[in-house]
Amino acid sequence: MYSIGGKYMPEFCNWTVEPYIINSKTRYRVINKFTKEVLDDAQGYGFKTELKARKCYIYKLYHPM
Repeated sequence: MYSIGGKYMPEFCNWTVEPYIINSKTRYRVINKFTKEVLDDAQGYGFKTELKARKCYIYKLYHPM
């Protein structure tokens, strides 16, 4: 992860956040850019916002369980 001036720079990452529809609601999940594998989807519920998905995944990268 790279941060320049406090701004997150997604072009340096091998993952991205994509929207999808679940129960007629737009949710977000984190996927691998190259393999399209789902890396995190909030235990199947999806994240409510793109920003929350990014924050959660970055936290999980730096604080593994």
